[in-house]
Amino acid sequence: MMPPTNPQPSNGFRVAVHDGLLWFNGRAVVPFGGELQYFRVRDPGGDARRTHEMWAETLDRMAEAGLNLVSTYVPWDYHEPAPGRFDFAGDRDFERLLEMIWQRGLMACVKPGPFITAEWPRGFGTFGAVPDWFRARHPDAMVRRPGGGPWSFHPLGDRDQAQPAYDHPRFREAVKRWFAALAPLLRRYIHDRPAIAMLQLDNETNLFWSGLDHIEGHADYARRHDHCCDYLADLKTLWGEAGIGDRDVLFSVNDSPFPIPGRHTLLPDTCRKSSIALHTLDTYPRALPLPARFADQPFQAPYFTKLFARRGYAFAAEIQAMELKFLLGVRSKCAPGVMGHHLAQLFGSGLRGGVMYVIREGLNADGTLYGPGAPLSLHGHGTARWDVIRAFAGFLKAHGEALAAAPGRARVAVVTHPAHASDPEERGRLWAIEAPAIFGWLRMAGFDPAVVDLSEAADLSPYTGLACIRPDLFPESARAKLEAAAARGVPVAAFSCGVEPHLLGPMLPGAEDGITAMPSTEARFSLRGVTGTVRAWRERRRLDPGGELFLTDTAGAPLAAAQGGWFRFATRLATPFNRGDFYDLPESELAALRALARAIFGAPDLDADPPRIEAWRRGPYVFVLNHGPATIARLRGVGPAADAITGARVDPAALALDEYGWLILFERV
Repeated sequence: MMPPTNPQPSNGFRVAVHDGLLWFNGRAVVPFGGELQYFRVRDPGGDARRTHEMWAETLDRMAEAGLNLVSTYVPWDYHEPAPGRFDFAGDRDFERLLEMIWQRGLMACVKPGPFITAEWPRGFGTFGAVPDWFRARHPDAMVRRPGGGPWSFHPLGDRDQAQPAYDHPRFREAVKRWFAALAPLLRRYIHDRPAIAMLQLDNETNLFWSGLDHIEGHADYARRHDHCCDYLADLKTLWGEAGIGDRDVLFSVNDSPFPIPGRHTLLPDTCRKSSIALHTLDTYPRALPLPARFADQPFQAPYFTKLFARRGYAFAAEIQAMELKFLLGVRSKCAPGVMGHHLAQLFGSGLRGGVMYVIREGLNADGTLYGPGAPLSLHGHGTARWDVIRAFAGFLKAHGEALAAAPGRARVAVVTHPAHASDPEERGRLWAIEAPAIFGWLRMAGFDPAVVDLSEAADLSPYTGLACIRPDLFPESARAKLEAAAARGVPVAAFSCGVEPHLLGPMLPGAEDGITAMPSTEARFSLRGVTGTVRAWRERRRLDPGGELFLTDTAGAPLAAAQGGWFRFATRLATPFNRGDFYDLPESELAALRALARAIFGAPDLDADPPRIEAWRRGPYVFVLNHGPATIARLRGVGPAADAITGARVDPAALALDEYGWLILFERV
């Protein structure tokens, strides 16, 4: 039986965000789904019938598990193999996939580029999907380095990975033809058979744009952001000319929040891009091919979820559900349990919807494997990750709308500013690594901090405590907000203050603290009757004179002082909280850092033991994560509760958690 065609909502918008929920064809939904790349999930022998069966099998598994959203790229080069010759037949029958999605009552997020990244067509190092014929015909339209030489996306500089400049007129003309060829098919599944809810403008545009001197230079960061935003706005205009506008679909853009070693990427701009389309997030807890750690950056995902959620609706276009495959077969190993942690952190921090990337293993154009370790194997068999997805989909089906409506109760906030992302010396590390580390320090101390961009926030009065890194980089207007809060008696913990440069000087962008081991020194603190020993990481700057000294190194050198509401640190204590070596921190140090946070900011929002337990409350839901070996967790201040997934009664004072285990409790209030 075909699903009913829903009437248009009275405001004329088929898809809209309202009260923290996505409204699609007149009903509220919590979108949770998977990336099904039909161009990779295919019969290797080219049998179209078998390929269509593989799509149907996958969609049936997704629907049965409770998923309601299907996301896919639509590769331009896959469908226009020669200029003006479009191929949507056989195993390239994209319309057949949309029909299957509609028949099952699922929603679709369509991502037609023109750039799709996606390691297409031949895996890592290739960047899809601009057709080869365009590159061959229009070498003048390719991106050039500042000196005029060619630029390649490939890490080894392969010339076949040159890419067009976004604003070249010949590229725009070709993109317009591609959109015009695709639009009639999309319009059918927007209006006649309403399945398409979201349409992405480009993909990860923050990584690449014309005039790529950002690889070596750093000037005019704001101008480059404007250039990127102008390009995305231009794509939206092209879709409008093709008959698809804001009243038809929810347009989106997405960014990877992390810097890439060796490149100064354009880090997320949640303000300007959100004015063009919904700004969505990519989250990859295990993205680096390093020795096994549970996660590379344990608190990056909840930090950026909180930042994006301040704009009204946080959606993750990509949530890692596979292992990344690099050159020479090197992989970033990713334990299935990482996904459970990750989903709990995301949705517990305010995420309102997301896509598991990818839902099924597939084949690159050259026949090599893509998406190793995905929830569904190449042949459609469920893996350990599939069990996690089924459990979480069940939780969202039962509790998703109530969770979306549940308010956060942040008393403390981590504050940041786009100046962190654009600083030439730090190259985005403060924005993407250090500020999330401060968030992790506070989360592990029992606080559930908000994340506030000072370029947007006019009022800090709701917060009884603030924390930040390198406030000296903020513009004067942002620093004035912190000064005013401190003058009101609000404690402001500021790290890496002082005048000395950091120890090792500038390094590869994105590498420092993300990859390299950093030196540390033992330090002792005594504050408000609380004492302890911790490690001070990276640098020891020279503090301004004055204030009450409360942290020193073993030689007695001053590392932190309190004065007039400010708690200024000449070093960085939180750095390991957003690095893989977070998992090596001894419990004694975690306990000491927790005690220091509470000495500054007062009683925690939620008290949990032992120190490796992360716990926070969102409405009647309590999220509990274990960052170490199997243990019994003890929560104080939580009433009678049940496991929100299984419904079983639990004792918050004695929660049995597996190694790196996680629970979501439903408090019966």
